[in-house]
Amino acid sequence: MSTVPLERLGYRGVLSLDCRDAVSGTVVSGLVAEAWPRTDPRARRTARRSPTSQLLGFGTLPDHPLEQRVRAPGDGPLDWPAATSRPYRVLVTDPRRRYLPVLTDVTVPQPAPHTVTLHAAPTSLPRGGWAVVRGQVLSAGGPRPLPWAVLTIELAGRAHTARCDAAGVFLLNAPYPEALPPLFGSPPAGPGLSTMTWTVEIGISSAPDTLTFTDPQHPDVPDTASVLGQAQATFDPGGGPTLTRTLTFGEVLALSLTATPA
Repeated sequence: MSTVPLERLGYRGVLSLDCRDAVSGTVVSGLVAEAWPRTDPRARRTARRSPTSQLLGFGTLPDHPLEQRVRAPGDGPLDWPAATSRPYRVLVTDPRRRYLPVLTDVTVPQPAPHTVTLHAAPTSLPRGGWAVVRGQVLSAGGPRPLPWAVLTIELAGRAHTARCDAAGVFLLNAPYPEALPPLFGSPPAGPGLSTMTWTVEIGISSAPDTLTFTDPQHPDVPDTASVLGQAQATFDPGGGPTLTRTLTFGEVLALSLTATPA
């Protein structure tokens, strides 16, 4: 008995997301991702996780059905139409409140998974055995927070980015430096790990008036590009662009910062 193919069907996705932690670079699961044409926020689609990987993929997106599915009679070759690039918006949120939301622009179709970098939310649970730097940034012009400010925290020569939430609260959970200072013996012969310290240099970017909010269904979530693109601010008192603090091994570095936005 022989079989005769009647037709061939082909499907290709135009957008998938590779969501990763900003510090460790590891893949993050348990997220919700939505995508929609930039001009039509009502036509949003929700991503599904791939059954064979941690990627979040979208089915047929608006404006792209003819580019995602094709058929051929018999066992003939699939003739894919030329792809037309279109601007989309993507929103990634974390129902478990481990990460701050990401709202970004993407051109569809994407030839490879689009990487989404996630920064820790103040409500996330810090990883044990890592350094913890947390606090709040207030405006020097009055007792109010600087929403969505961005901190650059340099620990032993390695720079990390910490994003504030709408209340100016931030959290950085990062590995301790690998180059440890000499311990001069172990207790009771020496002081041990409790005396290990590192100098932390902190910079800040904040320009709340330049933030953009473009998702009508989430009007409190700013565009991530406008967040990361804020101009450099200055710390008060002193008016300098950076300040230094000391991190002690095993202790949380808690900061109450005041700054003047750009």
